[in-house]
Formats: sequence, structure tokens, C-alpha cells
Amino acid sequence: MEYMDKYVKRTQEEIDREDNKGGKRTKGGDPTKRPTINLTHAKKDIMFGIFANVIGQNFAYNKVPFNKYESGLPAKQSNQPLILRCLWTSYDYLTPNKIQDDIVVGGIVDLQMFAFPDICKQTA
Repeated sequence: MEYMDKYVKRTQEEIDREDNKGGKRTKGGDPTKRPTINLTHAKKDIMFGIFANVIGQNFAYNKVPFNKYESGLPAKQSNQPLILRCLWTSYDYLTPNKIQDDIVVGGIVDLQMFAFPDICKQTA
């Protein structure tokens, strides 16, 4: 995600398609930005996902899909631009290396929220 604007910017075709729907735009909304980003990647023992609330629209009651799991945003952060990083592993990578009687069944899900970075602006 080094170049966030690659994922944030809508193509002209997407903008035209949205205009043809006749839907209402939110006040102050930027038609060139996608409202959300949802990227997931899965392998046998690990799943990684990123959800971004790009324009800070209200997601208080919407679910954030993460492959076969779903998550929600806390009410306080539901209308702020933020990034939710989701990581699932089939093994326990958090517990220090020691002998223990517990067995991890189903894996570990780690969710973390981050502030949305400012998009780079071109200057002349």
C-alpha cells in the first residue's frame, strides 16, 4: 500500500457509471475518490485484509467483509476516515515461545485501526 492513491482514485469510467445511476452525491463528497477500499488475500495458513473508509462516510451499522469473517467499526470511529487491518493466522504467533497446555483451534484474528494517511498532492 505504498501508493495509496492507486487504490483511492476512481477511474473516469467509474465516475461516469455513478453519474448515470442518478444517485445523490453527499455534500462535499469528492466524486474522484472511492468511498471505501476492501482488499483481501488468502493462503492456507494466513489471511490478510484491508478496509479503508476513504471519505469518512457513516459505517455504524455496516459490516466489513474479511473473507469468510465479518467485522464492524466502533460507533465513535464509524464516520471517520480510517484503515482497518485484519490478519488471521491458523497458528498462534502472539504467545511467547513456552510450553503451554492450550491449543489454538480456529486460528487467531488480529484487527487494528489506523488513521487514514493524507493523499499526496501534486504541486507545480
